[in-house]
Amino acid sequence: MVIMEKINEVFFSEHGLTSTSASHLADLAQEVISGNEAKLKNMTFLTTKVDIVGSASESGKTICVGYDENMLAQVHPLLEDTASMNAFALG
Repeated sequence: MVIMEKINEVFFSEHGLTSTSASHLADLAQEVISGNEAKLKNMTFLTTKVDIVGSASESGKTICVGYDENMLAQVHPLLEDTASMNAFALG
């Protein structure tokens, strides 16, 4: 999970976060959001095979492999990160 932490004191002035720093951090959050959304949009839940109709053998070719249980376990953290970054960037 990606957590926005105070990485470097240069982002903060004596009155708090500068507008330039806030913009930079919002841009970083948007990059995380875009990356997570791309991963979520490219998920496949079904395994797809093709074969010739009437073929004597089951020699079908797998053209797309669906996510297994381990891969599906990554969905929840991606959604949490995306929600967290949306809250940060819009907040």
